Amino acid sequence: MLLAGCASVKAPDLNAAKPPQSPADSATVTAVGEPPVAPKVLHLGLALGGGAARGFAHVGVIQVLEEAGIQPDLVVGTSAGSLVAALYASGKNSVQLKRVAETMEEAEITDWMMPILNRGALRGEALARYVNTQVGGRLIEQMKLPLGIVATDLHSGEPVLFRRGNTGSAVRASSA
Repeated sequence: MLLAGCASVKAPDLNAAKPPQSPADSATVTAVGEPPVAPKVLHLGLALGGGAARGFAHVGVIQVLEEAGIQPDLVVGTSAGSLVAALYASGKNSVQLKRVAETMEEAEITDWMMPILNRGALRGEALARYVNTQVGGRLIEQMKLPLGIVATDLHSGEPVLFRRGNTGSAVRASSA
């Protein structure tokens, strides 16, 4: 959700009385045959960022949106935000997300390894399994709410947007 404001020039008062310049000026002109303009439909996307354990702070944002009756049209997350985004897109509400955050054990999502032979200290397989269990095995494209997971390509440094495929693997890539 983006809220922005800007200064503008004062608009002229179109209702101010002006003396008619000609007989045609005093007549009311109505456009004929123009269809009414439909109101523009607004779409709301929810973007959840990283922050390790602080990623579950996003649950508070989701709770406020729910209390206001606002349902995002899609959700996107990166790093810790990708975990919350995946669970939310699967249909979990703020109460369920809070329960997950309170009961999640570090051992469920971490699988330590020796970083000497590899790039990182975690394999990430435990996180992928945890996510897939939490979302009921749904693929990204099967979520109740459209979901995007953002990661970074390690070779090019470019962002990658996962919009289909294994949800746990995408969250794992985003959290690497």
